[in-house]
Amino acid sequence: MLHRGKAETISERFTLLEATTEQEFASAPSPRVLTSHLPLRLLPDNAISKIKIVLVLRNPKDLVVSKYHHMLGMRSYDYTGAFKHFLQWFLEDKLPYGSWFQYVREMEAIMDTEPDRICMVHYEDLKQNGIEQIKKIAQFLSVDADDQFCQAIYDCCSFENMAVKKLPPKDLQDKIWKPGCSFYRKGIIGDWKTHFTVAESEMFDEILAQRMTGSKLKFRFSDRS
Repeated sequence: MLHRGKAETISERFTLLEATTEQEFASAPSPRVLTSHLPLRLLPDNAISKIKIVLVLRNPKDLVVSKYHHMLGMRSYDYTGAFKHFLQWFLEDKLPYGSWFQYVREMEAIMDTEPDRICMVHYEDLKQNGIEQIKKIAQFLSVDADDQFCQAIYDCCSFENMAVKKLPPKDLQDKIWKPGCSFYRKGIIGDWKTHFTVAESEMFDEILAQRMTGSKLKFRFSDRS
């Protein structure tokens, strides 16, 4: 979006902040676009006060399934456990990056007090109403974006297109991922239904309601509006 859709001007470097060295960060051209899973409390205070944040939230049932397959597939984690144990660790805040519940509550608190700092979009809305979400992000970033431009961005950044065109070179892919695994899996809404038992789903709903008491955030757990 910031490069006006000109792919040849976009750096192919890895943009995950926690995997970026200080030297790489300093040499990156402005405006810098970085991604991160880190909670704000672990980011530098002087950076937080200056940046704009596009917060992408996914319904937590699909999120935990996605995270499960991510850790199952990456060689560095060397994880082979069952989903039922992984789900319990998620609910007990024992997975890498800490508590999802605390993360979203902290983000929501900032949105309540400083609404101009964070643009929140839901993964489900990006999947089903992507053009409008791209317009929303463009407005937040002060980027001129007509319908044709937003459509081009949507097509370029669709899950299906990214899964084909944004895979790393095969040697790097084989170094990071186990055979048959990839950064991109299904990308659909509602895949949690193929992993959760009825009892697990009901337990999850109860814990989610308890830990999100007072929150205004709403999540969609199926592809039906």
